[in-house]
This record gives sequence, C-alpha cells and structure tokens, in this order.
Amino acid sequence: MKHATRMDANTLEIGNDEGLPITLFARDDVPVEHRAVAEVRKLGRLRTTVADLRQVGFLADDAELERVALTPDFHRGDGRGIPIGTCLSTRGFVIPKAVGSDICCGMRFAMTDVSAQELAGIGVELDRRLRHIFFEGGRNIVMTPEQRRALFRDGLPGLFEAGGAPNGHAAHEMARVHNAGRFETREVDACLDDFILGSGGASRDDQIGSIGGGNHFVELQTVDEIFERQTAYRWGLRKGHVAIMAHSGSVSIGARIGQSAHEKCRRAWPKDVAQPDNDFFMLPTEGDARQLGTEYLSAMGNGANFAVANRLHLTDMAARALSECLGREVALTLVYDAPHNLIWPSEGGTWLHRKGACPANRRSDDPEFPDGHPVIVPGSMGTPSWLLRGLGNVTSLCSAAHGAGRVKPRGAARRRDPGELSKLRIVTSADPSGLREDVAKMLRASLMEEAPSCYKDPGPVIDTLEGAKIAAAVAKVRPVLTVKG
Repeated sequence: MKHATRMDANTLEIGNDEGLPITLFARDDVPVEHRAVAEVRKLGRLRTTVADLRQVGFLADDAELERVALTPDFHRGDGRGIPIGTCLSTRGFVIPKAVGSDICCGMRFAMTDVSAQELAGIGVELDRRLRHIFFEGGRNIVMTPEQRRALFRDGLPGLFEAGGAPNGHAAHEMARVHNAGRFETREVDACLDDFILGSGGASRDDQIGSIGGGNHFVELQTVDEIFERQTAYRWGLRKGHVAIMAHSGSVSIGARIGQSAHEKCRRAWPKDVAQPDNDFFMLPTEGDARQLGTEYLSAMGNGANFAVANRLHLTDMAARALSECLGREVALTLVYDAPHNLIWPSEGGTWLHRKGACPANRRSDDPEFPDGHPVIVPGSMGTPSWLLRGLGNVTSLCSAAHGAGRVKPRGAARRRDPGELSKLRIVTSADPSGLREDVAKMLRASLMEEAPSCYKDPGPVIDTLEGAKIAAAVAKVRPVLTVKG
C-alpha cells in the first residue's frame, strides 16, 4: 500500500493530502483491502468542508474532524464512502453517515445452563423449533403502544418498568448492557409514530425479535477454550456449556431514522457550501444551529434503545427453543451486550463515531467490569468467535474489531461452489429439503455470502488486538448451529 507507513508490528499510518491522522491496526498477516484504504483516505476531504462551514458560521470556530482509527476487520462496506471498522473523532458536529442506517447494530452474548452433551442429544427437533419461533409466527411478542413508547424513550429501564420485557429477565441485567441499556433521548422522534401505534392496542410486534439480513445471526455455541480463568469465572463463562450469541440491530427502525436524518441534513445544509461527497453531512452540536445535532442524537437514541431490546428478545427466543426441546426451563446468564454503530460523547467535548467497531473500554471504577468491558468478536458461521476484555487503548479510540472482516464481496461469494455449506448446521426461514431445486439453489447462493471462505481468518485479527494492547483474550467459543434471517 503506497499510502501506508508501518509504524510497528500492529499499526500503520494512512497518508492523505489533508493531514488527517488515520491509524490502521493490522499485522502483516491481516488482509487489507486496497479499495477500502482509498475510500478512507477520501475522508480527509471533509476537513475542507469543515473549514467552509466554519467560515459561514454553520459550525463553531473550533469544529474539526480530529482523527480516524481503523480496526483490523477494516473492509469496504456498501461502497458509499465509509468502510466497516472506521472510528471517527469529531469536535463540534456529528455525522449520521458515519453510523449508517443500522443504528446500534451489535452483539449480545449469554451463557446457558445447557451442556454440550445435552445439546447434542436434541437433534433436528431443535432446528424445527427454532424455525417455528424465528420465522413461522412462533415468536408471538405482544406489546402495547405505551410499552413501545417507553422502550424508544427510555430503553431497557423503560421497557422493564412498562412490563414489556420477556418473563424471567430481571432489571439487574442492565449492569451488563453497554450504557445500562438506555441511550439518551429527548422524545420519540415523529418518524417513529406509526411503529408506536401498531394496530392501536396491544398487538404482536412485527419488528422486535427480527434478526435482519446480511451478516446478522443468532448462534448456539459452546465455550471451547478459556485463557483467563478468573475473568471467565466473573463473567459466568463455563467451558463445555452452550452460549447464545445474537448479532442484530435496529432493522427498519434504524433505516427510518437514517432516512429522516438524511432529509433534514439536505434541507439544512448552507446553500453557499458545496455538499459533501457520499452524503457526509455534518450536524452541529455547538452554536446557533446545534438543535440539528441534538435532534439527530435523540432520534439515534430511539433506534439504539430498540436495538438493545431486539437482541434481548432474540436470545430469549433461542433459549425458549432449547427449553421446549429439553422439557425444562433453560437458565440464561447475560455476559454482555455491546453496540457497533453509534455516536458517543467523548472527552474534551468531542464525539466518537463507530461504524462496525466494538467498544473496548476499561474503567477501574466500574463495579461490574473493573478489568475491562467484554469485547465480542464473532467469527463466521464455521469459525470460532472470541470474547476479550477491553484495555482502554486511546490510540484505537478505545475500539476493537467487531468480527473477522470480509475478504470477498457478496456478489462474488454468491457465484462460488456452495459445497462448504454442507459442513455447517444452518437454520433458515425455509427448510431446504422441502424446496424446489431452483429455489433451494437461490437460498444456497444467498447463504454463500456469509460462508467462512468469504471472511478473514479471525486468528490474526485477534493477534492484532492483543499485540496492540486494545483487548486481551478471555475465551474462544465454537459455533454449533446458526440461525440466519
């Protein structure tokens, strides 16, 4: 990479004409996509836009795009300007595009009291129960407009208080959810009114409990190796036992918020300043126009609150399928719920944007996780996932990888031989054995987008996180069964 300078075994600096500090965390054995590097270098141009906006008074005099950190799973996303694994620090403004429409996409990891031997004894009945609950009307989550409003406004605390949480889940779980399960909002954004009302009264919610598409999933795993015994014990990890990992976000809720924010950005943009490439509109958080940033952050909080509750229901649904197959109530112990796509207020009046990156914080005054917050790094459907503890590395903007990272585009993946899927246990919305061959072929092609060969080897990614002192490995878990939307 002609624009990259290796600083040490784990980091590179990406050069650009605007002098924007860009640090990429990647060892030599981590594949780096050149098109993603070219894409992130263009972010430096936003410094010129910031200067223009300061000149016309739209942004405060000290507003700036300060720096960028890129996680080792860094790769090109939708091709619209911001790669996955990009973390931005800004002053005086926020950028909705740097979060995207899947607000608060994240990971939830919970241990069960089911042993690997118990799970092996269930057989295909578990596949049938999971398909029924996730795709055939079996989730049956009933919510009232008041409960939906409480969720959007006050997150998990609001949902628990309104009586909308699944049975068996207690409020003390919120200590193991990032930000205690509540992201700041001023009100429920008007673009969500129809989601709140539903059919008028208590009704089955058609959004909550949705996995979504793409790389989202719910997976049953077994704890395979433990590297830090004391940390694993405090977190509730049990070697040889079954865990549930859920990767999902705000589904159409976040898409609605993102579209609404985009329209507001366009209308508010100063007419004498050229619009930024790829819709990287900036919303001020200081000065006369700060209301624009405040309104977006509140709406983003609505979407984040929904996403956290969505993952709670997803893990509960998987546990329900296990309970029905085993004929007993399966106990769940939440380890952590961590978001990937959000904006956080940071030190010194700055804003931290994460797009496909997991918080890797460490605060010694945190009574639940004094040695570092859990970092959840999933593998692909056929490769191990990892649990690490964050070390609070400020150079990485306290951010870690949120997966292994793609190496093959989705279009190319669909054309590959689907033979490797035969080794995997995957539950989809339709049973492939009951489909016409042409339909089954289309299903296999879509699943190939998420095949293990389309992703980086997670080993070098984890080695980079440890070598750069971003996070320390606690345990490795292996996939048993994956539910795909």
